[in-house]
Amino acid sequence: MDGKKKIAYISVLIAVASTLQIVESLFPHPLPWLRLGLANMITLTSLVIFGYAVAVQVAVLRTILSSFLLGTFFTPGFFLSFSGALVSALVMGGVYSLGRIGKSNPSPQYLFGFSIIGVSILGAVSHNVTQLFLAYLFLIRHKGIFLILPFLIVAAVVTGFITGYGANYLSREMRKITIEAGKPR
Repeated sequence: MDGKKKIAYISVLIAVASTLQIVESLFPHPLPWLRLGLANMITLTSLVIFGYAVAVQVAVLRTILSSFLLGTFFTPGFFLSFSGALVSALVMGGVYSLGRIGKSNPSPQYLFGFSIIGVSILGAVSHNVTQLFLAYLFLIRHKGIFLILPFLIVAAVVTGFITGYGANYLSREMRKITIEAGKPR
């Protein structure tokens, strides 16, 4: 695939991730900080299709773009979202990179002993733990905040499973599209 097509695909992924983040913010949440994390599905798909650097770019740019459009840029919520997305992308990318070491043709479905769903769950857990830790450091300086950690981990497993399942399907379909787009006409 040439550079222009790759940039176009990455731009679409950023736009879709931003749209999912904005749409998801409009729906009521069982708890103020608890979201499904559909935009993370696009980050994971970016990781599988285009690699570590692109996944980090998608995570960073979608949080910035979404915050501009929602009017939350440089608010505490932005910093929590940005940090959670960045750490999540780094964790998922690290696990993915480790899974590719020494493999000539690694399967995109299994990364370092983890399925894409497992990688997604690790990303969701790291996202929630990062946000909780930053909320403690900068917003709520009370150790009682960590009492919700078990709940956040359980929620991350559930949401990570859902987004991982979606990313698994989406990455298979995207791979077909990008392979087809790379063929000469």
